[in-house]
Amino acid sequence: MATKGVEHVTINEITEAADVGFGSFYNHFDSKEALHAALFDWVFEDFGEQVDALVRGLSDPAEVVAVGVRHTLMRVRREPVWGHFLIREGFSERTARWHG
Repeated sequence: MATKGVEHVTINEITEAADVGFGSFYNHFDSKEALHAALFDWVFEDFGEQVDALVRGLSDPAEVVAVGVRHTLMRVRREPVWGHFLIREGFSERTARWHG
């Protein structure tokens, strides 16, 4: 999903990447869209919590932005798949509607 997007990835590709049986997928999710929704919420909630913790106590808006950007870029470098997902989903319609 991070590289292809939810619309272009198959459940078979998801289960192969996760090294689980095809049938196991349906023990946890009704559809790839349900998996996408859960992944989206988890990624953005976790990301927001991490940035919030890093900027807690900072009062200079420029410093808040700098810390957030630095954290984001360092994580993208360490976790390229996460970065692909963030780039793909960060400006999506779902993000515009998300309230965390």
